Amino acid sequence: MGVEGSCCALDTLLDAGVKDADILIGAKRLINEFSYLNKPSHNAFLSDEIADLISKSDAEKIAILVSGDVGFYSGAEKLVCALSEYDPILVPGISSVSYFGTVRIQYCNTFVD
Repeated sequence: MGVEGSCCALDTLLDAGVKDADILIGAKRLINEFSYLNKPSHNAFLSDEIADLISKSDAEKIAILVSGDVGFYSGAEKLVCALSEYDPILVPGISSVSYFGTVRIQYCNTFVD
């Protein structure tokens, strides 16, 4: 889930995903944004480390928090590959163009007019 810069309807998706999660995984500064939920959390941001945490977890719903946009120069691309057996759902947090990230299309080389 792209955390920074979220707005409008995307906030609802982001908030629901985080609130419904059994645990949160991400960089400490991102997890701190949701500390008021008092959820179990793991400070991790490397794809392999996150995949290892998930494989050892019995949680049904896990929110992985990433900085910025899930489809534009994002760590989400490596994360999706590392978690392919789980079929992760991507929730953009910046712009409507970020929707492409939810369908796993990288658009860093795309022209948007």
